Amino acid sequence: MVTILHLTPSDYQISTWSGGQTTQLFLSPKEGSYQDRTFDFRLSTATVEVETSDFSDLTGFHRILMPLNDSIRLTHQHKEVVLNPFQSYFFDGGDPVSSQGTCQDFNLIYKPSYQGHMSAISPYESATSQSRYQFIYALCPLTLQWETGQSQTLQTHELLVIEQASPLQEMTITFSPLQSGEQPIAIWTVLK
Repeated sequence: MVTILHLTPSDYQISTWSGGQTTQLFLSPKEGSYQDRTFDFRLSTATVEVETSDFSDLTGFHRILMPLNDSIRLTHQHKEVVLNPFQSYFFDGGDPVSSQGTCQDFNLIYKPSYQGHMSAISPYESATSQSRYQFIYALCPLTLQWETGQSQTLQTHELLVIEQASPLQEMTITFSPLQSGEQPIAIWTVLK
């Protein structure tokens, strides 16, 4: 069985952090709390508005981070990593990480019992997964097409949450923009 949830910006929770603003797109379980660290996974975007910032300690979780508009420089485990827009970076939430540069980013935080993946989707690209959860965040108006013939339209900043109950079936989705352009049109995130 597949459950599809279509979320719009009015469904999101916005709060501030020491370096800017964060928008929680999705939290599981629904009654969990990010502040109390009583959640299984959290999908969010954030603005980094200060030139230098330290990431929150999220011991007990894994993280994937992706800048959406500008490059940032991370200092992680005594090395520097330059992340360009739409490059994802995985790290342990308990690791001390600092960043230099301002940007808007996309984040997945999840318990180690899951395996996460995040990538930017180009126009007319297809993505195939056999995952429990898939999240599709629209960077521009787009249409999603399944091999079953089903389709779904998303507007900018809308989120589609696809949850599969066991047994997990392979699912292929094709992403088509509703306007011309070469930039990535969606962020595709999966949790197994």
